[in-house]
Amino acid sequence: MTTAFYVSFILLWVVTIVLFLIVLGLVRSVYDLRRQVAVAVGEPRRAPHFQAPTLTGEIIDTRDIARAPYALLFVTPDCPNCRQAVTSLGPVRKRVGSNIVILCNGDADASARLARLVEPGVRFALDEGGAVGKAFGITSSPMTVVVDEEGQIRSFGGLMTPDLPEPEPELVVAAGVARRDTAEPTR
Repeated sequence: MTTAFYVSFILLWVVTIVLFLIVLGLVRSVYDLRRQVAVAVGEPRRAPHFQAPTLTGEIIDTRDIARAPYALLFVTPDCPNCRQAVTSLGPVRKRVGSNIVILCNGDADASARLARLVEPGVRFALDEGGAVGKAFGITSSPMTVVVDEEGQIRSFGGLMTPDLPEPEPELVVAAGVARRDTAEPTR
């Protein structure tokens, strides 16, 4: 009888820990989604200035890419979703053309393996330590930031976000970004 009790007790704790980890993941996802919606409908904020080295030692500077709208794709080398993201840049290209910079938060060797997957013409830079990502408020990867020609962040989120239309007012209210009485009526 006591063996069955101990086994069920341990099993109950394992299930509790797994459920706790799932809830933490959901809370983080909701936080990221709320921030994406806030950027999409809120007051645009100015993109921070950055410099990042490429694998060949060149420096990519905001001043060099900010003459037109640009996109930054933040990735990590060991992330399977990041591998897919660097090979499917179509939605981002529709928004900014070829003015895309992939910033990899990893060491040079791991980043070089990921850079081999990137199509020609897309700039690839190192963000070792994640300093550029932190400046933009990146909390997970892959994450895309689209900046307009005036240096304002216009889109923040997953890879497909730049291709989405403006969010419907109901989505904004549901995400808690705007009050129901300030959302414009549905068309």
